[in-house]
Amino acid sequence: MSLIAELVNQTVDNIYSIAKDRYGDSTETSIYLDIPCRYVKSVKKVVDERGEEVISSAQIWLLPSYTDINSKCHVKVEGRTYRVITIDYEYDLDGILDHMKVYLT
Repeated sequence: MSLIAELVNQTVDNIYSIAKDRYGDSTETSIYLDIPCRYVKSVKKVVDERGEEVISSAQIWLLPSYTDINSKCHVKVEGRTYRVITIDYEYDLDGILDHMKVYLT
């Protein structure tokens, strides 16, 4: 059982990616809908995948079932749309993935 299982009492509406076709039109492709999470509004300085410091305005904590989320994804939660900046993978004492902290802007 995950350390955060009891804290996961909110819901992410949608996690999706955006693809552009050869004409430049954007299409949203849903990856997950109605995901249990812990949603926290907090300002924090994090380092993105390019090594640049970015200000995160929120974070979601997810159970380890959603490991295919990456920095190209967008998140809709509580009526707001965010972009994924970076993801911290948190492991338990046995070295097994316990949960993920997804930082959003």
